[in-house]
Amino acid sequence: MSSSHVLTKYDYFEKRGLLAPKPKFPFGNCKGAYTGKQNIIYDLNDIYQQFRKKTSFVGYFEAKTPKILVISPDVAKDVMIKYFKNFHDNEIASLFDKEADPLLARNPFVLKGEEWKEKRAEVTPAFTSTRLRSLFPLVEEVLERFKNYVHKEIPKNEPFDIREISAKFTTDVVSSCIFNADAHSFTKEKPEIREMGRKLLDFTSSGAQFKFLILTMFPWIRKFHKISFVPKAVHEFFINLMEQAVTMREKSNIKRDDYLSYLIELKKKKNLADIDMAAHGVTFFTDGFETSSLAIAYMLYEIANDKRVQEKLRKQINEELIDENGKIIYEKMLEHEYLDQIFHETLRLHPIIMFFNRECTEEITFDCNGKDFKIEKGMSVNVPIYSIHRDPDYYVNPTEFVPERFDAENGGVKEFRNRGVLMPFGDGSRICLGMRFALMQSKAAVIEIVRNFELSVNDKTQKPLKIGATEIFNVKSGGLWLDMKAIK
Repeated sequence: MSSSHVLTKYDYFEKRGLLAPKPKFPFGNCKGAYTGKQNIIYDLNDIYQQFRKKTSFVGYFEAKTPKILVISPDVAKDVMIKYFKNFHDNEIASLFDKEADPLLARNPFVLKGEEWKEKRAEVTPAFTSTRLRSLFPLVEEVLERFKNYVHKEIPKNEPFDIREISAKFTTDVVSSCIFNADAHSFTKEKPEIREMGRKLLDFTSSGAQFKFLILTMFPWIRKFHKISFVPKAVHEFFINLMEQAVTMREKSNIKRDDYLSYLIELKKKKNLADIDMAAHGVTFFTDGFETSSLAIAYMLYEIANDKRVQEKLRKQINEELIDENGKIIYEKMLEHEYLDQIFHETLRLHPIIMFFNRECTEEITFDCNGKDFKIEKGMSVNVPIYSIHRDPDYYVNPTEFVPERFDAENGGVKEFRNRGVLMPFGDGSRICLGMRFALMQSKAAVIEIVRNFELSVNDKTQKPLKIGATEIFNVKSGGLWLDMKAIK
């Protein structure tokens, strides 16, 4: 964000004829987030609700920085697809420095311009259908450990922190697929890979929150001081883990069509530096670890909360998705209509990334209520996925969990995605790289749990669910707690 934007007075939008809620010094329109009273998505949702029937986008302020909040799905699609060259980069890129955060700053989600294009092209082939299929036996091994862990814990008569055990599952899966390592998530109290993965993405600590606050209120500081969000020890751990994995794989001569083998081939082909290898490994790790574990947790929560859905899904799993040897039928799992509806309805209600942010990289003029509004280079544009997903103009009874809303007679999932009102993974060229991997491991986990256990929501779960005030991802305060009972 240029200094001219940062120092703008609060009459920025008024002078340009764009609707905007009245900001208040020093927090602008995001007092709840800056004072720690509520997650920023609730501040943005308040603005969305105020203007959703009045305009296609509005202005607002985060502290003293003017930004755009998209209201119309058509404008959202324009920003993420049609005019991608004008909104090429994610604003978050400006927060990370390659010297201070060498791994996260090399993630395609963070990278800008041609560098983003180059690095995304390097990792995209790793997510082909063929490679995903070849990884499924590794997922099945972890599924068995997942099931056995739940069986072992049930006699303790304690509720399950479903987010935590889902994270155990995804940590073991991605550690196996990427680092050829057993993370021991189901056998050790605090397995090292799990703990380091947690620290890698821990932006909720008081220290990280303070850094975010400082950088958003005084972005010019970045020019004079490099701020790190990830501890040096975490960087070193993942760099060493990747080096050890490559060395062991090359010495063993084991042929395994996983992500590690792809990265080794890529290193030879492009002569990648060790830091770039480790960064790609961490990219795969973060894509498959945190977001997928939350998706699994929310799916199991909603299934536990609705006995009708649970019984219907379990019946279809047993009749359609399990072979005579008790194994999941991979192809049928991926294309199964009801399971897919549950997955997308879950992420409609609980999008893991609650808004997508684009920085204007090339000045463009949009029509807004019959008037031209110039979006200047450097201006940030936010697409509030959370609010769009819960808009009653697009969904009947939007706060209710109804997988059948995506029935074929309503156009299925595809119809809602085409309209720009269902975007759990984003859209356009920057759509989530790990989307298909997330679908695969999330669906497999849900099948394994639902066919083996009866689920119910424990009273320890705080209702109504509320997103934690300092969370970057969609994480609910107090956790998601379920009771499980083995099906004999």
